[in-house]
Amino acid sequence: MKVALISYFFEPYTGVGVIRPAYWARHISELDSSIVCDVITAQEDAPDELDSGKVKVIKILPEKGSLLSKIRIDAGVNWKKPLEKFFAENKGKYDALIFTGGPFMHFFAASGLKCKIIFDFRDPFANNPNHNLNKFKRFIKRMCEKKLLKIADVSITVNEICRNLMEDHEKRRIEIIDNGYDESVIDICEKRAGSGVPKKIVYAGKFYAGISPDVFLNVLAKDENLHKFSFDYMGQENEKTESFNRGNFNVTSSVPYSEAVSRISSADIGIIFTGGKPFESTTKIFDYIGLEKTILVVTEGEPETGNIHEISKDYPNIFWCRNNEASIQKTLDEIYNFIPKPYPEKEKLSRREGLKKLIGLLHE
Repeated sequence: MKVALISYFFEPYTGVGVIRPAYWARHISELDSSIVCDVITAQEDAPDELDSGKVKVIKILPEKGSLLSKIRIDAGVNWKKPLEKFFAENKGKYDALIFTGGPFMHFFAASGLKCKIIFDFRDPFANNPNHNLNKFKRFIKRMCEKKLLKIADVSITVNEICRNLMEDHEKRRIEIIDNGYDESVIDICEKRAGSGVPKKIVYAGKFYAGISPDVFLNVLAKDENLHKFSFDYMGQENEKTESFNRGNFNVTSSVPYSEAVSRISSADIGIIFTGGKPFESTTKIFDYIGLEKTILVVTEGEPETGNIHEISKDYPNIFWCRNNEASIQKTLDEIYNFIPKPYPEKEKLSRREGLKKLIGLLHE
């Protein structure tokens, strides 16, 4: 079976959306030798191949300047025609196409193609509560999402809540493949017991809308916590976190996924900040579970609710607190002497398990 994985962004881009397609591309033939996979990307500096040439990477650059791109509906608008041209010139080359977002508008290039079409939305395109859209943009995106769901043989998202946010989800086939942790990277990292004293708390990536980390960082910078805890941050908002540093912070800009996992491995506690909305999730929680780290969830909502709780409800090493000083301090005191327990069932949350499901969809 010849398959193409179409991803606008790809390595070496460091955004979290690249991790999923890069994992699939590297490991799909390893799990099923009958599948030969190409990657098609708009990432100009992507490598020419993966896994010693087993995966070919085809770079197709987007056009410049359509009307929809000027009103910033979606960056994929300018990639649709170049993709259509490529598929017209390579008619019948692929048995299946897997489009993964975002962006999403280039998914329309699949219209009319005579092969299996899978759209991996990850998060909803039109009704993502994290996106503050005006009525016009929301209307356009809703109409587009409805049409895209008709084109696909099957669509994919990351959890039940996201599926229920998608247009016409009752009428369309939408399967769930969560992000999971990359066992191929985690198995390489030494599963260290942690840093001893001070206890190292780690966070990688952006701070999302709906909750500020400032309350937590203020608590961590207090004299009583200065020698009990340290904080390791890697991400785009390094200047913001560095401003709280009183000697117990290590702050860097974004790092490659393998380095982030290595730093998580050397920490004691992985932290998650959530606005408390049911749909909210994060790939970090899977890496924390894969490395069997203690997890601290700081929420603006009700503790132990939403998709984060659904993922972690059976995990024995998780603590929740509200986003106020008293609750954060009380929970830090509880965590300080806590020893995490092994979690043998973590394998069900690996990316490998998700890829097995994708392969099953390809063979249907």
